[in-house]
Amino acid sequence: MNYGKKALYLVTVAMCLWAAIVVGAGLYRFWTDGAEAGGYGAYDLHMRWAETQYALHGINPFLVLEDHSLELPEIGRLRTGLCPWSMGEGAILVGPFSWSVTRFWHMGVQAISLIILFVFCFRTVQRSAGGWLAGLLAAGLFFGMFPVYTCLHVGQYSLTVLACLAGMYWCAEKHTRWHSVAAGLLFGMALVKPHMAALFGLYLLILYRDWIACLVAACWVLSLTLLVSWRVSTPPWELISSMTALAASYTHDGYNMGLLDPLKLWVAPELILLLDNVIGIVAVAFLLVYYRRLSKITLLAIPAVFTVLWAYNNKFDWAVLGLPIIAAARLYFVGQGVGLNVSLIRYGLIGMMVIVIGAMAQESPVNQKVAVAVQFASRLFFLGALLWGLRWEKMFLPPIDLSHHIRSPAAQ
Repeated sequence: MNYGKKALYLVTVAMCLWAAIVVGAGLYRFWTDGAEAGGYGAYDLHMRWAETQYALHGINPFLVLEDHSLELPEIGRLRTGLCPWSMGEGAILVGPFSWSVTRFWHMGVQAISLIILFVFCFRTVQRSAGGWLAGLLAAGLFFGMFPVYTCLHVGQYSLTVLACLAGMYWCAEKHTRWHSVAAGLLFGMALVKPHMAALFGLYLLILYRDWIACLVAACWVLSLTLLVSWRVSTPPWELISSMTALAASYTHDGYNMGLLDPLKLWVAPELILLLDNVIGIVAVAFLLVYYRRLSKITLLAIPAVFTVLWAYNNKFDWAVLGLPIIAAARLYFVGQGVGLNVSLIRYGLIGMMVIVIGAMAQESPVNQKVAVAVQFASRLFFLGALLWGLRWEKMFLPPIDLSHHIRSPAAQ
């Protein structure tokens, strides 16, 4: 075994051990801290369970947020909510069960999500780099992120959203009508967190021109919204209005606002959010069009990076940054295969892992200005790494045939 191979082996073993610690610690904290309803270890899961339970009982969860007299003792306090369609999808993700059973059910959902994401990380890099060691390193890098621990600890949907996006990625490249339907269904399920998944719709539209998938996703969201509307006896437009008002309140609750986040210290957060939305959509569309001949996993990193730049987000949403890390790992091994100097990619990978392991681990920053500065610098680093990686791949690696992106009429 030469020196380079031995070093890669040791780094891979170290990252896999670290990833096992991160995942194990997250699951342990979830199980021990979340033993009681509302325990911090399952805070997010309990909120999702509560809003689903209220909807199943025919009570509008948004009204419960405003009027605590509507609370049911067997469900408890509801402190926050998601979208109307997330309440319907919650019947799948948290199940229509008691709280004690829901904890077991959610562990199963998270286990399936972790398996899907492991296969996605391993196969994506292993197929390109031609080695199982590279695939294991990619998986270790992904699961070693601090946001993975946070998602498991508080019972967040983010890992399930990423698993759905991974399934969408696989189905979209099959180029058949039924795979388009499956990609749309998985994309629709990922929209349980729209601020985290919505930009990936541009990936389907621009690269694959897959209107079927987007239509299926829209039908999924609309159907669940109408179902919840019927169950809680509230018009859908009132549910959407309540969701919008709730989302606006997040701009004042310490959430990260995106690329222009530092300006919220002087400018109205609502204006910052609007500008971030516009910049994010336009930038993702432009980059996907301009770099459309690059590899699909590299292009998938574009909406992933802008997910933390275009809308409000919290530390668990940063799990999506595992996608550009996987893309960078692939570039590192592919670049070595064609004899290029990949030192910058190696340093970029180290920098990204430092951010997602260390900088985002600060849950209770003492100084808000320092926290905003650190998070802003982290965003700029990922944006710079993305733009450099896109340019590097375009310059040094052969372009792909665009016909492989677009579903042929014969396959329809």
